[in-house]
Amino acid sequence: MTKFQKMIAIGSVLVTAGASNVFAAAGSNADSIAQYDTNHDHKISVQEAMVRGMPIKAFEAADVNHDAYLSASELRGALAAQHKMQFAINDDAVTLKVKSALLQNALVRDLNVQVMTENGVVKLTGFVTHHDEFATAQIMTAGQIAANVVGVERVINNLEITG
Repeated sequence: MTKFQKMIAIGSVLVTAGASNVFAAAGSNADSIAQYDTNHDHKISVQEAMVRGMPIKAFEAADVNHDAYLSASELRGALAAQHKMQFAINDDAVTLKVKSALLQNALVRDLNVQVMTENGVVKLTGFVTHHDEFATAQIMTAGQIAANVVGVERVINNLEITG
């Protein structure tokens, strides 16, 4: 068993904090390193990372020199990657919530609306095939429903009337 595998085995028995809270707002680089480097050896072991809730996969990906420790720059890379991953996860969750909310509304549930989310900005696209006040109401309602979903920062409503 390699040194890295031993460290992972030892670290896997540690109780980890929730990964969703670990990487949020890491603060300055010195603060981030100090938060992880509990034994003050200026490098982050897999155990130290796991105690702070870092997933093993994130540790392995960040350990570019494969020495079973993260340097300050490797830790910054891991934190940045995790932050980016969390945005993607959050965006997927927001998209699902918006789609669900649209399906629950009788006025808009039959519309073919595509929902995409990026960094909390929801983009609605699709077509309404009739020209009347009802079509306008459907478009406005879809935008309002999306705007009221938790996690939505802004809505770009590109629904169009055709036909």
